[in-house]
Formats: sequence, structure tokens, C-alpha cells
Amino acid sequence: IEGMPTATANLARYRNQNFGEVGGVAYNAADRLVYLSETTNNRIHVVSIDDVGSGIDPSNPDTWTIATLAGAAGSEGFADGIALSAEFREPGGLLFDETSRLLYVADQGNHVIRAIDVDVGTVSTIAGTPQTLGFFGDGGDASDALLYRPSTMALCPNGDLFIADTGSHRIRRVESGTNTITTVTGVGVAASAGEGSPAQDFPVDKPGGLACDDFGSLFVTSRTAIRLLPADDTGVVDGTGPVQTIYGAAPRESFPAAVTFCLTGLSIAVNDNGARVVQAVDSCNGILVELTRELVAP
Repeated sequence: IEGMPTATANLARYRNQNFGEVGGVAYNAADRLVYLSETTNNRIHVVSIDDVGSGIDPSNPDTWTIATLAGAAGSEGFADGIALSAEFREPGGLLFDETSRLLYVADQGNHVIRAIDVDVGTVSTIAGTPQTLGFFGDGGDASDALLYRPSTMALCPNGDLFIADTGSHRIRRVESGTNTITTVTGVGVAASAGEGSPAQDFPVDKPGGLACDDFGSLFVTSRTAIRLLPADDTGVVDGTGPVQTIYGAAPRESFPAAVTFCLTGLSIAVNDNGARVVQAVDSCNGILVELTRELVAP
């Protein structure tokens, strides 16, 4: 793939029984690239869906190519540096930032958040202490903190990075500009009960999905619920504001809330009518839950 420090590319629609479970997906719109984390084989791949100037139809997936971007050996471990020589342990959620050209990786088994510079081809650790799990570090630098199987990330418009610290049942914030880490919601207990302020005093259960909207508000999947932390007037979510349950509140007697128990991936979009749509996946039942905020005429 031109301009990318990758291993040899193959057609993406090849069949390989040894290809492992995909744990995360991210899209680079500018370069028309899809990034995949191969969780069980400890690698990060890049799929090119366009061959500029070749005359190949990019809408035809039979022409897409796939190459290894990081962790080429697939060996389980921890190593920063040159991307192809780097080592991961169960990489999961991915997040691509078009401004910084960084691909964030939730390196679950190493209990850290990594960043791949997709132009230079290097890997660095930006949050968490490698191969050390726990909950520690609020108020200090994110690189000195402890995380417990972080599963995904979200980047808000103001540059703040949010981490689903899944094993700790918390959401952590890495403040833009200072790299200071704090907890914005979650108290270490697997629960989703309660609403109010401050959000940092309320629980979240095994968070696996995060998304920010254009206003900077943060949406979080708890195991059986979707929680909302509205941004303040400056577009910041710091845990001092409220937390609300927008899906899955008790008594959870009607469908689909009654049958959703493993909410994970989360996304936010705007539909053709201009209304905001929140989508979340239930990984246990294969259900996609969609919440639409209807527009109200003035």
C-alpha cells in the first residue's frame, strides 16, 4: 500500500482459516483505509479500498488489499518502536484521529492504550503501565496510570481522549494538552443504577462502547444500559456534571431492553432528517439497538 510502512499486501477477500478474531475497526476517510485489530493473533492490519489512478473500481471489494500494519510476527508480548516489529497482547478497539494521523489501539492484554503513527510507522504507549493491571493515577500523567483491560476509546471535539477502563468499571479522561488522567464516571462496581451529579460518583458496568457527539457530550455503554454525560457550556466532560440513563433504565420489561445484556460498540450519526442517532451493539444476542432523538419543531 503506497506510502504505508506495511508488510506485503494480499487481496482482502482471501480465505485464511488462521486469521483471528477481529476486535476493532477504524476508518481513515482521507486515505480510504480500514484498520482492523486481529485480537487473537496480536496484529493490526490495514485494508485499502481504493487504488488511486489504477482504474480499479473502489466499490468492488474483490479488488481491496490487506497488509499488516503493526505486530507482523503476531507474537504475544509488549514492545514499542517500529510498527512491524511491535508486540501486542489481545489488541481490541481502534480509533483513528485524522488530525494527528494517529491510530489508537486498546491493547487489552497489556492494560494500556497504544498509538500508531500511520505515516511514520511507529508505536508508542500513551496511557497505562505496560503489563500491569489495576486502578491508579488519577490526577497524574496518563502514562503513569494503571488500567485494567481497556477495550475502546473516544476522542471528543476539544481533543480530550476517553478510555473505557472496562475491567475497572470506569471511564477515564486524558485531558488534551496536559495528558492528565481522571475518572469521569464509575466507582469500580459493576452496576448502572442512579442518575445525577457528579457523574464520577455513579457506577458503570463493564463499559465497552464510547462515542462523543458534536457538542462534546459523551455516550457510554454500560452492560445493560446506555449512559450520557452531557458536556458543559464549554464542551467539556470532566465528571463534575450529571450522568443520565437514556436506554435500559429499570424496570427493563419491554423489548429490546429486556433482552440486552452485553452492550458494547457504540456510534453516533445524523440521519437524513437531521436527527441524531445513537447505535449500540449487543454482542450476546446480535442485536443493534438504535436510539433516535426526534427533532421538535420550534
